[in-house]
Amino acid sequence: MQGPEPTRSAFVTRVLAVVTLVWTLVGAPAGTAAADACAWASTGPDGMAAVAVAGGGAHAVAVTGGGAWPTPPSCP
Repeated sequence: MQGPEPTRSAFVTRVLAVVTLVWTLVGAPAGTAAADACAWASTGPDGMAAVAVAGGGAHAVAVTGGGAWPTPPSCP
């Protein structure tokens, strides 16, 4: 009776497990996460407005329709 033939998938699985373990123990970032972006959207009788602010101070504003829109709330 013959045993099962060795396959490459077993080797690949072991290598992947070792790489994952090493990355988890050594290479994973060890800092705290912080949100540095926010978004605001509003719909009104004359259209829509959307504002997105990224951590570096970049802003994206999209407005459709006419009229004046209120200032979006500040990001925390």
